[in-house]
Amino acid sequence: MNLRTYLKGLGLGIFVTTLITSVSSGNAKATMTDAEIRARAEELGMVSENALLLSQAQKLADDA
Repeated sequence: MNLRTYLKGLGLGIFVTTLITSVSSGNAKATMTDAEIRARAEELGMVSENALLLSQAQKLADDA
């Protein structure tokens, strides 16, 4: 296999990969806002620092 054929194949492969990547990334969802991220995180079980501190303070108050 000579160099010219190899480079043609390499160039064609890069071109096809670029086309596939650009088409698939065109269907990507728009970026999420901070509020959407926080809402989704709470759905998945994330606990905010303030809620955790409040629950610990309430436990200490109940024990006293």
